[in-house]
Order: sequence, then C-alpha cells, then structure tokens
Amino acid sequence: MNRLSRTLSIIAGLVLGLLAIVLLTAPGFLKRYIEENDKELLGREVFLDDISIGWFSGKLQFTGLEIKESDTSKVFLSVDEILAKISLSALFDKHLFIQSLTIDGLSLEIIQAGKQFNFDDLMATSSDNSAADASDSWRFTMENLTLRQGELNYHSDIAPFIGFDSINVDIPRVADNMDTMQVHVDMLVSSGGWISSLVDISLAESTYSLRFQADEVALQLVEPYFMDFLNLEKVSGHFLANLNLFGSWEDTELLNLSGTLGLRDFEMTDPSSKRLVSVQSLEMAVDTIRMKDAVYSVDHIRALGLYGIYEIYDQGDNFSRLMVANSTNSEGSTGGSEIDYSNPFSILAFYLQDIVHSYQESIYEIKQVAIANSEVNFADYALHEPFRYKLTEIHVFGDSLYSSREKFAIHMGAVLNGTGVFKGDLISYTADPSDMDIHYSINGTGLPPFAPYTHFYIAHPITTGKMLYTCETTIRDGMIDSNNLIEIEDFNFGERTTVGALYDLPVRLAVSLLKDLDGKISLDIPVDGDLNDPNYRLGKVIWNTIKNILLKAVTAPYRLLARSFQVEEEKLKEVHFGLLQVKLTEEQQRQLQDLAKILKAKPELNVEFKRVTDRYDEVERYAIEQSWRNYLLGDTIPESSNDEQQQRLYDVDTSDSLFNAFVDTKIQEADRSLPVQKKCLNYIGEETSVAVVDRIGSRRAEAIASYLSDELQLPNERLKFTIVPSDSLIASRSSAIYNIGFWIKNP
Repeated sequence: MNRLSRTLSIIAGLVLGLLAIVLLTAPGFLKRYIEENDKELLGREVFLDDISIGWFSGKLQFTGLEIKESDTSKVFLSVDEILAKISLSALFDKHLFIQSLTIDGLSLEIIQAGKQFNFDDLMATSSDNSAADASDSWRFTMENLTLRQGELNYHSDIAPFIGFDSINVDIPRVADNMDTMQVHVDMLVSSGGWISSLVDISLAESTYSLRFQADEVALQLVEPYFMDFLNLEKVSGHFLANLNLFGSWEDTELLNLSGTLGLRDFEMTDPSSKRLVSVQSLEMAVDTIRMKDAVYSVDHIRALGLYGIYEIYDQGDNFSRLMVANSTNSEGSTGGSEIDYSNPFSILAFYLQDIVHSYQESIYEIKQVAIANSEVNFADYALHEPFRYKLTEIHVFGDSLYSSREKFAIHMGAVLNGTGVFKGDLISYTADPSDMDIHYSINGTGLPPFAPYTHFYIAHPITTGKMLYTCETTIRDGMIDSNNLIEIEDFNFGERTTVGALYDLPVRLAVSLLKDLDGKISLDIPVDGDLNDPNYRLGKVIWNTIKNILLKAVTAPYRLLARSFQVEEEKLKEVHFGLLQVKLTEEQQRQLQDLAKILKAKPELNVEFKRVTDRYDEVERYAIEQSWRNYLLGDTIPESSNDEQQQRLYDVDTSDSLFNAFVDTKIQEADRSLPVQKKCLNYIGEETSVAVVDRIGSRRAEAIASYLSDELQLPNERLKFTIVPSDSLIASRSSAIYNIGFWIKNP
C-alpha cells in the first residue's frame, strides 16, 4: 500500500510538474505564436514585450504591445500595458466574462487618404471572421473598460498632423446581448484645449445620443482645412461648444441638435501677416435642429468685435488672390455633388447647401441676431490714388425671424469713416426672401474721402462736401423700385487734373448750377428695373442717372436757377435787342439784375452772352433806315424837331412810292428792279452798313458789360461775349438775340 501511495504521489507530482511547466511556459509560447503568425492573423507585424497569465486569478496582462503598419515598419498602434480580469467560473458556462479591462498608454496613428484609412485592412479581417463569430454559441460580456492616458495622432493630405493626448475612455459595460451602452471620453488637444463627450448608444434602435463639450480648443486644430481653400499665414482663436446630438447610423437623415457653440478671439491673417477677418466672440445658441423634419430653431446668434477687410486690386481682390487654385480633392472625390471627406468644411458645406435648397419647405425661427462693436475696412487700389473707407461701430439687430410670420425686420447702424452716421432697416418676406423693403439714411458723411473715385472717373477730386442721403427701396419678384433723395452741403470739386479720365463731364459747372441759394444740392434719383435681367446692372443704372442729371444741369440750367432764385426761367435764357438798338431798356436791366443776383450767390459761376442771330438782317435794316432818314432830311439835319417829325423818322414805310423813287435816283438804273431792301443797301453801301452794324454789336456788349460791372459790381473777367459759328446763325427780322450761358473757369 505504501508502495502504491508513493507511486501515485510520484505520478501526481510529475503531472503537477508538467502542468506547472505548461502553465509557466504558455505565455511565452503564446507570445511566440502571436509574433510568428501575426501576418496570418492580422496581416501585420505584431510585437510583445511580455504576456502574463494568472491561471487561478483570471488576470491577463500584455506589456509592450506594438502593431505595425501594413506596408511599412512604422508603428500603427502601441500599448504600454493591457490588464484584464476574466471570470474563470463563467468559462464553464461558455461565457467569456471580462470583469475589467484597463489599457494604459495607448498610442494610435490614423492616416486618411480620401475615403481610405490605414486600418481598412483590419476592418476587412474582422468582417471575414464575422461568420465564425456569429455561429459560435459563446456569450460575451465586458465591464469596466478603461483607457488611461491615451494618444491619437491623425494625418491626412490636408492636415499633416492633428494630435490628441491624455485620452481617457470609460465604458461601464459591453455585452453581446445588451440593448444599450454608454461611452465617456475626454481628452486634451495637443494644440490647446479640452474635449469631453458622453455617448449613449441604443443598439436595438440603432440610435445614439451624444453630449459634447469643448473648451478653449485652439483653432490650429482646423487650420489645415482653411489652408485647403485659402493661402493664409495662420488661423488662430478658440472654439467652445456644449452640444446635445441625437441621431441614427441607419437613418442618416435623423439628426437632432441643441446647445451652444462659438468662437473666441478668432483671427485669419494673410501671408504678409495682415488681418483679414477676426471676431472677439461669436456664439450661436440652438434650441433645436431636427434635420429630418427640416425644423431649425435658434435662440440667438451674437457676434462682438467682428472685423473684416476687403481690398480691390488691378487684378482681383485680397480674397480671390488667396484662393487655392485646386484645393485638395480626396481620392474618389471628383467634385460636383461628391463630398470631399478629407475636409470637414466640405462636408459642412454639402449639408448647408442641402438646407438652403430645402429652404421653402423648412420651419425655422431665429429669436435674435445681434452684431455689435464691429468694423469693416474697404480699400480700392485699382484707381490712380488708393481709396480707403472704414465702417465702425457697426451694429445689427434682428428678432423674431420666424418662417411662420409674413416678414421679419433687421435694424442696422454704423459710423462712416469717422464722420457720418448710417441707419437702416431691412424687411424681408418669408415667402420669398428676395422680396424686400429697404430703408436707410446716411447723415453727415464727408465726401472728400471719395476723391480718388472722382479723380479716376472725371479728373476732378472732391475737395469739400457733406451728404445726407435717404433711400426707400422695394423689391418684388425681382423688380426694383427705389427712390433716392440726396442733399449735399458745401460741395466742391477741385481743379481738373492732368491724369486722363474715363468721362469728360463739366462737373464743376454742373455742381455750381445744382446748388440752391444756401449752397445745397438736392437730388431726387429714381431707380427701377428688372434684377432678373442678366443685362441689368444696378450700379450702371445709378451712374447713368447721375450722369444724366449732371448733363441736364449743364445743357439746360435755367429751370434749376429759376426755381432756386425765384426768377422767370425765360428771362435767364436770352436777351433780345431790337434791330439797331444799343441802349438797355428797363426790362433788360431788370433781367440783368436777376442774372447778377445769381452770379453773386455763386461766385464760381460766370456768364456768357452769345449772339445767335445773323447780322445781315440788321445790315439791311440799317440801310433802309438810313435811306429813309436821307429821304426825309436830305443833307440837312435840323437843329430841333417836334414829336411828329421824330415819329415820322421811325415810321419807315418801304412801300412809299416817293421814297422808292428817291432811292432809285441814288442807284444805277440796272439795280432799280431789285427789292427795296437791296436797293437801299446799294445806295448806302454794304461795307458801310456792315461796319455800322458791327459797331452797334460792340456797343450792345459794352452796354451789358457796363451795367453788370459798373452798376451791379460784377468783375469783367466773369463776363464773356461770343458769336456762334456762321453756319449756326439764325435769321430774325425783329430782333438781335443773345443767348445766355454759364461757365466755370478751368485753370
């Protein structure tokens, strides 16, 4: 018996020894097996520092795990330690129950190329084994999954590096028969900031609920995606969010969103370090967005300290010159409606475009929109001299922007270049937002800053002036009807420059004519047209309207002046002299007095008297009157005459037979059959008559000039007397006509 006991003890010892050897050597064997068959198992090289198995405690420990990339020697995934606690008793019930799983020091490299990732081959391997997994009758449960101090590095064609560290993940429970699971993740962004999320997943309903928080996340995180569109120096600032999302991975249209998101100290700079766009703070608070139902409810959108600059150059502008010619397209992303999955902004733009397209069917409300303490700078370098203008203290406010209402209003205001004030209201109709009522006013803005434009277009820079402008505009079905009232004080153009201009307009004369007694210019400019017409250009219409007003003021100034100075319009157009008249009548003196009143009120304005009648009528008239005088008086001029005798001198009767007989005696017999006017001209002499009439014309000019300068105190240099070209002269049997015109002295 003792021998049998001793034999059994020896055998048991040997068995236990062998079992101990197996248990002790199993981790090493498992390590070698994994490393030798890694290609078959994963298609990648796998390395392990050590494996430790607690056969009686159920603890399993892996240290120094490395999984290489599929086609390189670079590390795809590494873990400092994996520690699992397995229920050994559950194994007898074919239940793999992992009571806890702790992963320390996980480091993961994710590389994206278009829609392809560097772990796609692992997903394919998992898919190949899914059939075997599904047929297995084993149950699976894992509790207390913890990831501590993890690290994730993301690389793509657009973003060479985006890093997350101090990643902590907690999953309370995972099981093959569970309906719901929860995942909590928080991490630090390597460029700055913190992200936390809590996800509740319903496996039964294929839905998820996400609570997402981000605090002070540096925008360097998304800077590469901006660079995909614009050639910038940097994008800086911080992103903040507190969002709740609910969605489904099966019904991708199901996506509900609420919460707040915003930016702080956002700034974009161009390659020369010049600020392009910035905002101190921007916040959007979402009550609810239900994409599937097209419901968009926003509590408020607020921006503080918004800044932007827009510059025009000879070729393009400061934004178009920064556009990347061919932004990175992912493999398989061919443009058009295809989404570029490598750029989140492309994805966002795709969904926003879808929202815009479904606008008419959407239910939306924005309770408040507010922009405060903002600034926009504009510069135009495509001129002879640069134009610069600032809009500061910009504020915009709108409330109750509801799709259920007929219309909504937005109120705006700004300071214009430090001098003027802009106030405006815009009403848009929800049925068609392009239908609008627009009202705005500009008060007290200085006009000299616009001198570069007037210098470029009309070669006259603005030197002084302030403007009050009121606009009332309606747009319905693309048809615009706009009334624009402009009042300008102390407005003056400078001297004409030597630089060539696009338009040759007498603007200084027009400005002088347009001014009223107080030196103000008041314009009423109506604008209408079809905005749907591709050939309709609103700016061109406005410019042509203003140009026509200027030209009309110059070519027909009399109504403007008559209305401003309360005088008869016809009296400003022309002066009539009777044939052979040289002295001013009382009526003509009053006419010149009115003219002087205008010239004194407009010291830059000068006057021109232009004879437009042919002098030949006066030459004939002089010859007839002189022949009549000779017929009545002969060669003797009486020392005195009574009224009857004087009257007879003026009552010329060319049908008087005795008069005609008298003239016949003074001319050759061959000319006696001519009309009496020709006979008189032959008698007195054409050369003599022309000389006398020219002297009469000079005396008329002297009479006008003398009265205006001596009596009414106007300088002679402001007066001009001319005659229209001979081929433009008109005939007049009753008077000599002098048209009145106005001119400005050009240096």
